[in-house]
Amino acid sequence: MHKVCHSADDAEQFACAMTTTVRLNPVCWLEEHGDAMFRYAYLRLRDRAAAEDAVQESLLAALKASDGYEGRSNERTWLIGILRHKVLDTIRTRARNRSTGDIGLEMAEPIVRGVRRDDQWPTGLDGSENAELVSIVREELAGLGSPAREALILRVVEKLDSQTVCDILALTPTNLWTIVHRGRLKLRDRVSERLKDRE
Repeated sequence: MHKVCHSADDAEQFACAMTTTVRLNPVCWLEEHGDAMFRYAYLRLRDRAAAEDAVQESLLAALKASDGYEGRSNERTWLIGILRHKVLDTIRTRARNRSTGDIGLEMAEPIVRGVRRDDQWPTGLDGSENAELVSIVREELAGLGSPAREALILRVVEKLDSQTVCDILALTPTNLWTIVHRGRLKLRDRVSERLKDRE
């Protein structure tokens, strides 16, 4: 329901209310928006401690930037926007620092499945053969270099959606597709050669 101005005083008060600077209330941010921010971060990072850190860093960044808040979006949207950048920074750092050495059989499988010519995960391998195959995938993935290695880890191992990977690596969707495709082909050829040498 809209307020109707019946007098000049009412009109003046209404005009004043419309031009008042938007005020943020940082004291209530954690209570009012903390759960939503944590859910947003946790869904993307899948790590409780990392999500909590991202929320804390976002709240500190928002506090520092609060003078620049213009009120073009509501408070929660503004805070989530800051959080989004913190989450992307965390994922980007993970991708850069991730050692291919922590890729195990369960992570190597989707990479190999995507690169083998027959699109089959080798069956009937014993434990030592699995370990050898994982070792080959690790070594060859590490040899791909950036951004192919990062794109494959983020897209295939971390299972992030394409848009998130594009945001992290500053790529267009077409560039990402090309990099992942070429990376898989290169990886396929290298892994296939190593598997042939093994026989």
